[in-house]
Amino acid sequence: MLIETTSEWNLMRRRGALLREMHELVAGNLMRGTLVTLARRCGKARCACTTQGRKHKSRCVSVNLSGRTRLAYVRAEKEAQVRKALGHYRRFWKVLDELTEVNLRLLKLGHGPSIKGPSEGEQGSGVKPARRGAKPAQQSRATQ
Repeated sequence: MLIETTSEWNLMRRRGALLREMHELVAGNLMRGTLVTLARRCGKARCACTTQGRKHKSRCVSVNLSGRTRLAYVRAEKEAQVRKALGHYRRFWKVLDELTEVNLRLLKLGHGPSIKGPSEGEQGSGVKPARRGAKPAQQSRATQ
């Protein structure tokens, strides 16, 4: 099907750019959650947190999994990596929302969202497309 208007062409190009960005984000590391600072008292009688009210601060990631909030301590040297993974997750969802919007607009114009996956022999999927004229694979006796 020929693309009839410039806006359709721009939507197709935008979809391609969004798919590439999603691919790059997924190739990195994603993490859902929130980086929080906890302030606690240790309970030692001579500690400044008890005598002066200055609490001990620590950084944690908070995330809800299966209906339960989980906390994980984040060491100072890992904080930048955690922030980056959290940012990639947030960006991934923004890109997904925009991709959905573009696909809906294309659907209204008569174009469906083109879907490529392992069954179509996408590069890196481990599944190769069948050759023209190749005989179908025979089933083993165990599966018949």
